[in-house]
Amino acid sequence: MKTPNGRCLVFVSHAFEDKIPIANQLCQILEKRKVNVWYSGNDLRVGDDLTKTILRGIEKSRFGVAIVSPEYISSQWTLQEYYALLAKDGPRHKVLFPVLYNITPEALAAIHLPMANIMAIRADIGLEKVADKLVAEIKIQCRRDLVKALIKWLGLCALCFLIAIAGYFSFDTLHYNGPDEGYIQQSVAKRIATLKEETDLRLKEELHTAEPATQDEVINVYTAFRNLKTYYRNEYILNTGSQTVHAKKNVDALLDANMQELNPLNSYGFLSPDIYLEGETGSGDVRYFFVNTQPLESKIEEVESLSDNTFAVWVNYGNNIRFIGISLTFASQAENTRGMKRHAMEIIALPPRERYVFERTGEGWRYNITAE
Repeated sequence: MKTPNGRCLVFVSHAFEDKIPIANQLCQILEKRKVNVWYSGNDLRVGDDLTKTILRGIEKSRFGVAIVSPEYISSQWTLQEYYALLAKDGPRHKVLFPVLYNITPEALAAIHLPMANIMAIRADIGLEKVADKLVAEIKIQCRRDLVKALIKWLGLCALCFLIAIAGYFSFDTLHYNGPDEGYIQQSVAKRIATLKEETDLRLKEELHTAEPATQDEVINVYTAFRNLKTYYRNEYILNTGSQTVHAKKNVDALLDANMQELNPLNSYGFLSPDIYLEGETGSGDVRYFFVNTQPLESKIEEVESLSDNTFAVWVNYGNNIRFIGISLTFASQAENTRGMKRHAMEIIALPPRERYVFERTGEGWRYNITAE
């Protein structure tokens, strides 16, 4: 099976230790069923940059099959693949299909509850049946994709027809006198540039003392902090470039995300981030920073006329979280029974969706922005 534009259809994510016991055979069975598979055992070549090549495979894939095993959960490589695939998932756009191998749902829930919350296929039913279930679900999703594309095409045809009729009869009601697309794009670009300035300035402040670090180094610090048995408190602060928001519930609501689920194990949801570290484990205060290196994307989704001189424009953002800084305060072992550790998360990000309201002022426009 291939997508209409020829992109890879199914990315198979697996731990190296599971290649021989299950991954090779499952891929062969899927390919016999005419499924187009991206699989590292077939698609990686000598000299390839592993991270870039795998990320390109994930980007091109419509679906992902994650062979979840004890080895899979303990590997940073596979967890990055898992979260990259999960980031493409959605309530009406199913992408990720987990297959449990040598692990039960109960055991998985005890280790990683969010991963266990996704309905999975048990490998112990046999790989032929696993492949049957995967192919059946892929066909369902592909049919839905086709229906969506058809509806979109029919809608576009209907829109073109209405525009043509309106042009023929000169319907004034379809006349658009709002801000032109170039001005809207310029306004969005200005918004993104403001956030970039905030991110660059914040990073510049920290690079005086912080040093480049690896993900494993940060995970060691984070694990030591988590294992410290004492009282603790969490603090959250979000800078959007136009406002500052405090408290987890407010931050989560504005970003439409559960920020507590993000941690060094999943790279805070970033692909190939820049990482910096300051301080040593148990030294009192440790700080580290994850910086999103992927470009911030914007897309104008909808334009609505509110009045003759006022227009609302909705803009969606991708890679909207740009910077996450973590401050860890370790309570000393001597004061462990009465001391308190502290976890503070600082975020620089745009909301995933914003509403621009443009109002005509003489020959020009002014606008304000609010989160949606």
